[in-house]
Amino acid sequence: MHARSQRSKSSDSLRGKVAVVTGASRGIGLAIAEALAGAGCRVALCARFRDARQVRELKQKLGAFVHPCDVRDERSVGKFFAAVKRRFGRVDVLVNNAGIAGRSRNVGQISPADWREIIETNLTGMFLVTRAALPLMKRGSSIVNNLSVSAKQAFPGMAA
Repeated sequence: MHARSQRSKSSDSLRGKVAVVTGASRGIGLAIAEALAGAGCRVALCARFRDARQVRELKQKLGAFVHPCDVRDERSVGKFFAAVKRRFGRVDVLVNNAGIAGRSRNVGQISPADWREIIETNLTGMFLVTRAALPLMKRGSSIVNNLSVSAKQAFPGMAA
């Protein structure tokens, strides 16, 4: 009983908040977006969407603001946050979720282009998104960085 009342209190604290989720087109990002929308957040989602149909479906399913964005590209990130500012005027919760693993290869087999794609998505993307969101965030806002277990533990073939 106590856990249930605890859960509803935390859900109530999210009601009406503006939450931004990167990498929200599928997997963990989509699940996070669904949970935040279900808790009453107004959600702004971005990802490298496959097509316009996927964007429409997410808008309908979650009642979300959905905008294509490549977190590796400073201009794309800037356009996304300009749109978030116009639509909501603020960001209360930022979830940096966009990330890729790339193909499993040893360092000697990774091309510089593959290395850059992984680093730019997983590291530079988080930096660019956070930097763009900060002017829209006030004291008490939250940033959640969703990282791979690879950030703490090395795995064969996952050098980047």
